[in-house]
Amino acid sequence: MFKKTKIAAATVALLSVAAVQNASAVAIDESGQNAQVLVFPYYNTNNGFQSAYNIRNTTNQTKAVKVRIRESKLSNDVLDFNVYMSPQDHFSFTLAPNTTGQAVISTNDTTCTFPAIPAAGQVLKGTVYTNTTDADTREGYVEVIEMGVVTETTVISGVKHASGTPANCGAVKTAWTTGLFTEGGANSIVGGVNDTTNPPKGIKAPGGGLSGWSFLLDVNKGNANVAMPVAIRNYQTTIGQHYLSSNYHTFLLPSLASGNVLDSTVMNNAGLASITTPFGPTADYVLTPAGKAEVALANGSINVPDSSGINAYPIAHVLAATAITNDYLVTSLTTPDAAGTDWVITFPMRKHGIFSSTQTSNIVSPTTGIASVIINANSTATDIKMGGAFYNREEAQNVITGGDEFSPVSTSPVDILPREVNILSFGLKGGTTASRVLNSSYTKNYGVDYMNGWGTILLDASATNDTASFAKIKGVPVIGFAAIRGNYAAEATSVIGESIPHTFTRNR
Repeated sequence: MFKKTKIAAATVALLSVAAVQNASAVAIDESGQNAQVLVFPYYNTNNGFQSAYNIRNTTNQTKAVKVRIRESKLSNDVLDFNVYMSPQDHFSFTLAPNTTGQAVISTNDTTCTFPAIPAAGQVLKGTVYTNTTDADTREGYVEVIEMGVVTETTVISGVKHASGTPANCGAVKTAWTTGLFTEGGANSIVGGVNDTTNPPKGIKAPGGGLSGWSFLLDVNKGNANVAMPVAIRNYQTTIGQHYLSSNYHTFLLPSLASGNVLDSTVMNNAGLASITTPFGPTADYVLTPAGKAEVALANGSINVPDSSGINAYPIAHVLAATAITNDYLVTSLTTPDAAGTDWVITFPMRKHGIFSSTQTSNIVSPTTGIASVIINANSTATDIKMGGAFYNREEAQNVITGGDEFSPVSTSPVDILPREVNILSFGLKGGTTASRVLNSSYTKNYGVDYMNGWGTILLDASATNDTASFAKIKGVPVIGFAAIRGNYAAEATSVIGESIPHTFTRNR
């Protein structure tokens, strides 16, 4: 007889874990191909960069998908649109600078979008906000949310490709103008009531099956960095969420906080069991003084969108981390451009008021059960503090003391991550540590003692007000990767790029 091997035993253990996971709770889709939500950690149009995005519908369903582009400073929505994908469809688009340095979206894809993307491209609309500059919009991140499966037959047949071209993209506009499509379905207060009581016409609950990838191309140097999205499943399960980009009351819907599923599932620290956590509703952060999205209208008045969702915690839970770990590679002071590393650190839930693990206390009192669901509930800071340590490949290290600053202390201490998208740029001490890989306009520079190694950043997530009845979570919702560039030693003009996903410590 064959003896049970360690591999077989491990397989049985993993299958047992999978069996006890809550199949209906919000969770990371580890397969990366059955998602309802994709969050791409970065786009870049700085100094010769272009960013390309690819989205797949791997199912036999016709899907309505929201694509939302968010700028790097405050996560303001600087452009969003609907995509109507036929079965097994693929949609791609590019973000690139125009001649005046503004970020522009363009596509050669024939998949139906509403509104249609102009052939000459569309400039991102950061100028409609009172506190957003062109520099803020030259980098950011991208959300892709499945709004639902299309049931309206005229749209299903209209968006279906024949000989490489949809039969009639105009069917989408007709469906909206004639009432075959209607708005509704988000877990958000719209017109004084929760919009889940208003199911949209012509669409049903999402079915999952989205996947995708992106790459950042440095046109000037000829290298590229691939950036994979975080895939999330079970975001919405009962009805669809369908909204127009042109409705200034609800253009922020759907969002990462408007799904109807209230539970989320993560693995515990040992990786041997899943934890399913129920959550209560959150405040709609877009309506608060701290999170208000003030849009300057053409007539000179200011518009504040009505809503952006009241269910931020499930996705915040599955993305929460207390530490980020990755590698770095730099080069000598005499050849600083030969190699470099930039870490992309993106906080996709800050726009919903979750800075240090929970909504800030000006939204909900830190002594209440809801605000205390996630540890560190009394935080009112909008900057995320960090500490940690960096090592070379032989275990020597730079130690970060005090939890707020790297040691030895540099001229410009790196102690906070103040933006929604942060670029931590590495270089040898005594040299220039400005971003040489991603050419970002906004960087936090860090000088290391070693030319290569690895490091861990600890995110501030101390335990306070931890008497809530719900399970507690430490950490900050975060995604990202390391972008590394180097020259081939035998040929100085041969530039290569590589991306390494961050690994995260998630204390459960």
